[in-house]
Amino acid sequence: AIAFAGMLCEGASADWASVYLSGPLHATGAVPGLGYAAFALAMVVVRLSGNRLLSRFRPSRLISVLAAVATAGFAAGLAIGHPASAIAGFVFLGIGLASVVPAVFSAAGRIPGLHPGKAVATASACGWAGFVCGPPLIGHLASLTSLPQALGLLPFLTAFVAAGALLSPALRSAPPGHDRPVMVEGL
Repeated sequence: AIAFAGMLCEGASADWASVYLSGPLHATGAVPGLGYAAFALAMVVVRLSGNRLLSRFRPSRLISVLAAVATAGFAAGLAIGHPASAIAGFVFLGIGLASVVPAVFSAAGRIPGLHPGKAVATASACGWAGFVCGPPLIGHLASLTSLPQALGLLPFLTAFVAAGALLSPALRSAPPGHDRPVMVEGL
């Protein structure tokens, strides 16, 4: 569920960041492209620091804190409703989601009684379902309300990730320095 929620937010960012900036926020030129670029850059920076961060902090606490940052930062960016605040919101979203997939996949591989390959494949399938379903879900919600309101789903999902990480036995079970994330090419 954590992988599903996190990757739904990633998919929504990939497909809707530029549309949000150019549509409701009326950004022009290169500015609409900066939303997803800022999200991706923030995600890369944090993900490249992932091993160091996961060596220092418990995965459950790290994911929870970063997801809380995403919740507050993205919600504020949406509430302010200005291109600069939206871009900053996407940066916070990238920061908050960057370690979710590596930590969740690693935790899945440690679940007692489950073959690590099957567990990681299941977590991956759930995540990719979110990535694929997220953009059409946001589009459908936007057609019923508005794009800013539809994107308001993302802070709820990141709040779920924050709470879920604290409650997940698999994420809580790894002591700092023990969790080595499964690095998936392209993520």
